[in-house]
Amino acid sequence: MPRVVPSNIKFKGKVGDEVFVNSSRYGHYVKKAPAKGSKREEPAFKEQSSRTGFLNNLASEINLAIDRYHLAFKESDFYSRLHSAFRQEPLDIRFFLLNRLKHLEVNDNYPLRKLGDCKYEVKATTKKIIVSVNTEHHPSTYAGRYRPNSYYNSIILLCWNKPKGPATVYQQRTDWISIAKQLPDFEFEFLKPPGTTHWLLFHRQRLGKNSKEIDSMKCEGIWVADVGSFDKVELAMYEKVITERNELHRKESRKKEEEEGGWVKPKRVR
Repeated sequence: MPRVVPSNIKFKGKVGDEVFVNSSRYGHYVKKAPAKGSKREEPAFKEQSSRTGFLNNLASEINLAIDRYHLAFKESDFYSRLHSAFRQEPLDIRFFLLNRLKHLEVNDNYPLRKLGDCKYEVKATTKKIIVSVNTEHHPSTYAGRYRPNSYYNSIILLCWNKPKGPATVYQQRTDWISIAKQLPDFEFEFLKPPGTTHWLLFHRQRLGKNSKEIDSMKCEGIWVADVGSFDKVELAMYEKVITERNELHRKESRKKEEEEGGWVKPKRVR
């Protein structure tokens, strides 16, 4: 535990082996700097600490959007699963990080993938963002002991317009849909925040009986339906990086197989 003593000096920074801190919570104080060679002094540690703050902010925005509309349904480890997905992405580029969340369930115990299936498309005009949800098949009429005959869709859309700016959050839902009728398609329209670049789409289905919600979490599901960017340069860069990563993975897999004797390089025929 670092030694912390009060200080009347009103600046922040390091002088010798002492660090002067200006904290809104604890006021002005001075503490000893980390010893050279300690873990806290390592560049990798400092870099990882900086990254943690960035990932915390992004995960918190997404987590709070679900809290705002569907707190009771959210699984307790949802926030940590957001972090786990982000940690798989080595680049701190928001669009790259968001791609790690595609098809992440808000509650793994009650997954949306077991309900109805839809395709999604998100387009932008000068002033609007248009979300199309095209139904591939209705949910099953069996959900445990329940026999639903209707359901509705709702979506949550998060939009970001600055590298470090907060997200704008929207939510809309459909009317009740009869499972016995034809497969419907829907369009949701939202005002486009100026400069919107990145977006994330949650899709929720809620089953019911005669257009009334069934009081069971077995009759509900929410997942990250899709993510995207309206920046064509960034989209091209993402595709290039993914192609390079896949190629590197193939080379590493082949090398490992050769080393383990699972794959023998064919002899060249002259």
